[in-house]
Amino acid sequence: MAENTNDSTERPHASKWHMLAEFAVIVLVTWASAKLPLQWGLAGWLSIALFEWLQSRFTVLRTHWLSLVKLCWPIGLGIRTALEVPHLVLGIPAGIGVWAISVLALEAFERRIGLRPRTVESEPAGQNAERPARAVHDGPRGGSAWGGDEPVQTPENEPVRVICAEEIAMGGPVVCDFLLPDGIVLLNGGASARFSRDGRYFVSPMPSRGAWGLYVFDRRERVLYHCRESRFWELDEVSETDVKGRVSPLTHDQPSVVPLAELIATARPERFVAVQDLWLQDSLVEDLAKRHAHEEPPPGPPGSPVVECRHWLPESLRTLDDPLALLRRPQGDIFVDGVATGLKVFSKTLTIDWCGGGPTFICTAMAADDYATRRRQWSAEHGFTLIDDTASPVSPPP
Repeated sequence: MAENTNDSTERPHASKWHMLAEFAVIVLVTWASAKLPLQWGLAGWLSIALFEWLQSRFTVLRTHWLSLVKLCWPIGLGIRTALEVPHLVLGIPAGIGVWAISVLALEAFERRIGLRPRTVESEPAGQNAERPARAVHDGPRGGSAWGGDEPVQTPENEPVRVICAEEIAMGGPVVCDFLLPDGIVLLNGGASARFSRDGRYFVSPMPSRGAWGLYVFDRRERVLYHCRESRFWELDEVSETDVKGRVSPLTHDQPSVVPLAELIATARPERFVAVQDLWLQDSLVEDLAKRHAHEEPPPGPPGSPVVECRHWLPESLRTLDDPLALLRRPQGDIFVDGVATGLKVFSKTLTIDWCGGGPTFICTAMAADDYATRRRQWSAEHGFTLIDDTASPVSPPP
């Protein structure tokens, strides 16, 4: 999947090569620190502290890669310590202790030097690069971008569901899909999303490996505004007039305040479409329609029955564990001459093979209570009969 943009309906994640590079760095750094003698491991740890000091003064390093080194080097240092201790019973706690002390010491050193690096992720994008925040604030901190404090109810005390929560990468910020109580589905939000105090707006960061985004959902007008604003990883508060938050807590954690009216004025609006008891972004509905366009089975020879695959949806999608599962993976019921057969397929196309130029055909389908595909033959005399009892399992919808 391509790199996420603010306008995409797909889950953001990195390119294959970027992920391979990250994995290689993690393995090599951990292996190197575990392989080197303890004195060299300690020297490497001190070098990381020196690099951070340089980063805080001159912004000479990319914080993303330095963060990977900071994560892995203490692990290898702990492993090396455990191997150096003669007895395993003592080596394991010693290794864990060295790892914990090295991590905590680095964090204390960062606080001491007031680390304020610049990263690719926290740079303002587009026209925001030349527009500073209006003000800063000293109020209470909001929820973490790494999860744990997602909104669970609206200001009206109605439940909010997080229907999907995934890390961008190992240990990365969390991307959330929200289901509001009126059926609104909001994709690719952040764990630090917040309602405005008056309940009209739902504002969320949009996590990304590149420039983060922000969306503002107007609950009264049912309009989603895609904002080109990358200064908010975590939201502290959304008032009736302002959005207050911070950039990456991994870096300088700089607070910002931006007026809601200003965000909306420069944003791209998007309307919602009703699908059963859900309201989905128009772009998502269009994307699903293109990817799962219904295709009729090919007609049979003269005198053959009319075979159809009709897309089926339950009356309520909100009650499913994953309300979008049956939209992303359509379920079709098989009809023969307008009569339901009780068989189904998880596909946009029903593939059938007409036998010998006559009205008999063969297809692969599932029974309503059996999520395993089997080859079946239909004839006017016997209806459907199994011709191959070897089943291929198909995962049921969540």
